[in-house]
Amino acid sequence: TVGELNGSQLSDGRYVSYWNDHQFTLGGKRYFVAFSEATPESEIEYPAPEDMVTISQATYEFVGDKWKLKTVQHNVGKFGGRNRAPSVNFDQVTVTSHRLASNLIIATPATTSAMLGTQLYFYELFVYSQNDSTWKYLGHVESGYDNSAGCAHEPDSAIKTQCVKSSGILLFPDTENSRWPEIKVV
Repeated sequence: TVGELNGSQLSDGRYVSYWNDHQFTLGGKRYFVAFSEATPESEIEYPAPEDMVTISQATYEFVGDKWKLKTVQHNVGKFGGRNRAPSVNFDQVTVTSHRLASNLIIATPATTSAMLGTQLYFYELFVYSQNDSTWKYLGHVESGYDNSAGCAHEPDSAIKTQCVKSSGILLFPDTENSRWPEIKVV
């Protein structure tokens, strides 16, 4: 269980830090959610790609003229790798879908570095249930990559990797007769 905070370290040894936030309206009510990541206390010098961090959240509802704490969750899901959360990609915008009754899906653009100078782009997906005020991490959808930091820019370069870059924007297009929204990257 999570106890008192000691700076940014929780009593169970994990380190917590802010990851991202989003303000939205659902069912005529205004909300604000702040997501954080909890990194395990580790003495491993080189964490593995599958070593993920735990996502937590605090959701506030605007009542009257002030924000009131609605819910806190310490385990929304796990994401990232090498004991690090992905970085939010502020070059893209967060996309939302209100298609599910009393639910909201948030797609947050993110990025991470891979081997040999490759940058990977994707959207982290979260769903909020207004019925029980809980969040769930759904996973991520890839939206592009860029290997320009590790490719051959000159024809006679010793590096033989061809430069490649792609990027896409996630959309929730309107679809008929579907309970869940369709997800497209264009």
